[in-house]
Amino acid sequence: RQERVEGESWWAGEITSDADVERLGEDPLDVLVTHDAPDGVPLKGLGLPVVDQVLADEVRARLRSAVESTEPNLLLHGHWHHRYSHELTWPTNIDGELVWRSTQVEGLAADVQRDRRAWAILELEPMRFVDAKALA
Repeated sequence: RQERVEGESWWAGEITSDADVERLGEDPLDVLVTHDAPDGVPLKGLGLPVVDQVLADEVRARLRSAVESTEPNLLLHGHWHHRYSHELTWPTNIDGELVWRSTQVEGLAADVQRDRRAWAILELEPMRFVDAKALA
């Protein structure tokens, strides 16, 4: 963000807010598409300036909250331009019993890498995520 110009190359409205998370509600989702990854997904070597890291942590915490309230089967994002798969798990209390929930998180790479890792196919019937690399 520090190398960009507000209103030209980044916009304050693109930052996930508490209101955005509240707007999702609490009904279960099949798929949640976000720009960033939720907190709890390991990301390597970000090396962000402190002010940007603080903001990224806040956004990722909001996304984690959204995941925990909507329990999507799949979350897709691309912000970090790195292809990976991660199962995000968390405990929840249901009628006094600890139950583990999970969401499959798929991070997509940047298309400049030209390695077919920046896109995938989401089949709706049956719900299935197909990595483009698997199609090669």
